[in-house]
Amino acid sequence: MALRLLRGCYGAGGRFLSSLAPHLRPAFSDAPASVLQPSSLVLVSMAATGYLAHFGAGDFYAELEDATPKKFAAVTAAGYLLVTLLSTCVMSLGFTTFGAHSAGIILNNYAATDAGATVCRMLLLVSLLGSFPLIFAGMKESYVQLVGLKDDEITDRFQKKIKRIMLAVITFFALCLENTGFVMSFCGSLLCSVVIYVFPCVMNLSLMNRRLRAGDIQKTKRLRLERMFNKSLIGFGGILSLIGGTVTILSYYFPAALGK
Repeated sequence: MALRLLRGCYGAGGRFLSSLAPHLRPAFSDAPASVLQPSSLVLVSMAATGYLAHFGAGDFYAELEDATPKKFAAVTAAGYLLVTLLSTCVMSLGFTTFGAHSAGIILNNYAATDAGATVCRMLLLVSLLGSFPLIFAGMKESYVQLVGLKDDEITDRFQKKIKRIMLAVITFFALCLENTGFVMSFCGSLLCSVVIYVFPCVMNLSLMNRRLRAGDIQKTKRLRLERMFNKSLIGFGGILSLIGGTVTILSYYFPAALGK
């Protein structure tokens, strides 16, 4: 991406510019841009999807060598920092190259004849294939816990049946939905915001209440502040989810409502 930007391959007169559809060609405006606008929430929603790894936290901790809470926190912080740096780098290079016409999946902007982009698409496929089992395992375990099945009820036949049904549903939507940018933004605004901001705080508040009733902890100023912070995050997550979902739909399907 950096080489294509520095060499101007997609700029005026660039070698790949003519092979792009009009809606994928670079578009820049002389008007000053501001992040304080509703459409910025689309980016926030996408970021929520990128940071969603909570469903596998238990498995990650169990598989960590010589696991301790301190070591797990360090590994988690390093992982999120790396994701932030990589995402910021890719986002900056993509937007600097294509501007307002940057696609939700930035590789869609690059020409089919661009060999470097083709290699990146292949690597993206490998990444998706590698991450799918992790996400699928988390989804299957969540379903089993949700329906309240006991260990003796989870037979091999049951697991095979659940896998086939889930794979069929996922494959159906994967074939029907073409706009992956919209899927990432919408899922990020509705689901990921709730999982990141709401669910952990609800669980923490529930744990606090249980420990208070058992007499394990006492009501202190620090505890009250922590409870207030958790409740504020719940409200923030709910508002972000509703507004982000609405703005995502408007941005992709009713852009005129946002002045685009």
